[in-house]
Amino acid sequence: MKKTLTAVSLLMAVVLVAMSCVACGGFGKKDLVGKWTASIDFDKLPTSSMGSSEEEKEMIAEMMESLKGVSVKLTITFKDDDTTELQIDKASAELLAEKMKGVMEQTMRSMLEAQGITGDMLESAVQASLAEFDASALSEPKKGKYDFADGKLYLFEETKDEKQYLEIEGSSSEIKVTKVVGESDYVNDAMLPFVLTKAD
Repeated sequence: MKKTLTAVSLLMAVVLVAMSCVACGGFGKKDLVGKWTASIDFDKLPTSSMGSSEEEKEMIAEMMESLKGVSVKLTITFKDDDTTELQIDKASAELLAEKMKGVMEQTMRSMLEAQGITGDMLESAVQASLAEFDASALSEPKKGKYDFADGKLYLFEETKDEKQYLEIEGSSSEIKVTKVVGESDYVNDAMLPFVLTKAD
């Protein structure tokens, strides 16, 4: 189940990094603060760099295959207290949950049975994993932190990594992520440029 939860985290992280934004040029922090929206086309998300083992890579590839043709609407809010809030809209969350539960159940059963887990223990583990794809859980706001300096956006949960950031071009109405600097399991240059539109 640990590997399945890792795959879930990787998938959500793809969404989070793809949504992340800031700007360079004349675009400052005061322009960044507020709500921004975007759509993620899962057909265009690379999976080759996701996962730390062949088993995880295969599982993620299967999940992404189930999401072909799916476009998810998201909102990210940059607050003036240096925190962020990312949210998938309700309709998108329901679609994600529906698409992913089938492949996750099959994958989980195969993995656990291969480890000799059967019966009630198997069912309990499968149901616990599927709960990760509940629409209400997927649409729950995800909180984080950010820093912005010299056209570079740093995203993190607690500790800032100076070697990982996004390069951005922005205006008062649009932000474009143009480059990812640093190692990442969650994003690939094939996703760029990624555009967000000011919502408020």
